[in-house]
Amino acid sequence: MPSAVKVTTKILGFFFEDQIENADSILLSRVFEFPERKESAIQLVRKLNKQAKIISTPWQKLNIETVLFSENEAQLFENCNHHEDQCQCHIHQNANDAFQTCTLTLDEVLTWNTLKECFQMIEKSSKMNLVRAKGVLATDKGFTNLQYVQGELQMTQSQYGGNKISFIGCELDLSTISEIFKSGYQ
Repeated sequence: MPSAVKVTTKILGFFFEDQIENADSILLSRVFEFPERKESAIQLVRKLNKQAKIISTPWQKLNIETVLFSENEAQLFENCNHHEDQCQCHIHQNANDAFQTCTLTLDEVLTWNTLKECFQMIEKSSKMNLVRAKGVLATDKGFTNLQYVQGELQMTQSQYGGNKISFIGCELDLSTISEIFKSGYQ
């Protein structure tokens, strides 16, 4: 009987391979249910992508830091002094209070230049320490996949629609972030 991974590869073909080849991180979400197949699944993924971070942690033990950040990025949070009583966004926090995430929903279309300006304004904020942001937004160039990591903003056209950006960092203030983005379309 063929393995589930090989059957999935055959059925999904190019789409599956393209996703693996272009991924930064790959979550093998059910590998713990089939421990005897873990190594062959990892080898198959490695054939398609030698650099991607492969995560095979069981769901119950998985934390946000493992999924979102490389080991080097996770170390950035060790000195963060964020505490729940100082949090301005109160939307999502990890169990360790090492960092927080806030999600902003945008109903307006922004230009790529405006998005760049908004991120520059956030970077200049003396209060917030933005480490990562990602999302899909409607822009002047269609739907845009947005990826931000420590001062570097990348935007590419996306075939998927969306209107949310998630921000990850320390001492984030969703109301300030929201005002910055609203100023971009007023």
